[in-house]
Amino acid sequence: MTLTFNHDTLILDATCVINLYASRRMEEILRAAPTDNTVTAYVAEKEALTIQGEDGDEAIDLESMISAGLIQIVTLETEIEHETALTIVAAVGGQGEAETGAIAIHRNWCMATDDKKARNFLARMSKELQIIYTLEIVKHWADSCAIPDTELRTVLQNIHIGGNYSLKKSHPLYDWWQQFML
Repeated sequence: MTLTFNHDTLILDATCVINLYASRRMEEILRAAPTDNTVTAYVAEKEALTIQGEDGDEAIDLESMISAGLIQIVTLETEIEHETALTIVAAVGGQGEAETGAIAIHRNWCMATDDKKARNFLARMSKELQIIYTLEIVKHWADSCAIPDTELRTVLQNIHIGGNYSLKKSHPLYDWWQQFML
């Protein structure tokens, strides 16, 4: 399964930021994506705050990636974005997913989320919205950079532990994930 980015900009929700940061290779993974990478201020400041570290919670620090221009912080800008965010939050309950989804829809950006409820609602709301999973971004990096299996196994195990991430059998990359988790 090869990932094709249909848009020039990728916006990450909190689950993706947490999982990518937990990978310990977030910067490399995002550099491999042929997109500009964004995160809402709400997600960066209120939701994607920690991962599970060896000694308990570990703070997520995106500052070096922001300073390097790898991640841009964005906010809702227009009335229609605000209205759409209100509609989404009423349906899915997450402010971060709501702002991320509203921006993605109205700016014609690709959205990355692992939240099933948000994915389902947003897919119904906008047929043009490309919604991808964290693992699709990771697999794109692994394939395009020819990451050795041993390194990839470590990255996926870091995501599993640090991001408290697991997959259901219905996930499109379940078999790929399983080969590294055994």
